[in-house]
Amino acid sequence: MYGHVHKEHFDIQRSFETDKQINIGYWTGAVSSFSDNNPSFRVFELDVETMVAVKVHTYIFNLTQENPEWHWDHEFSELYEMKDLSPSSFDELSSTFLQDEAACIKFLNTKTQNVFLHNSCDESCRKDLYCQTRNGIYFDYK
Repeated sequence: MYGHVHKEHFDIQRSFETDKQINIGYWTGAVSSFSDNNPSFRVFELDVETMVAVKVHTYIFNLTQENPEWHWDHEFSELYEMKDLSPSSFDELSSTFLQDEAACIKFLNTKTQNVFLHNSCDESCRKDLYCQTRNGIYFDYK
């Protein structure tokens, strides 16, 4: 798990020699409302033997509600209908962003814990999300 971007995001780390997916960088939101995000945190369920994530739950605190409370928002693999949280499944999700506008909109909306709601993601937007998530080297996609 990585952090300090105040947004929910992921990227895939790859082998320099083979370009094979070897790990996932989980970027988690923050409990502050900095950058106009709803506060959030994640709970990771791990396989006790491998210590690999099997479920990732996100909880948010919706500041627009009259009496806000922490509540469960989503589980990552269920939200994106992933078979598991393996690096190859994340690679498939990243590739999905190239063609599936609905998946991109879902990703963009959960990225800020539903503060900035997106209704569209054109081809340029989809390519940008693909590049941002497929490579774990920050700014290498630009």
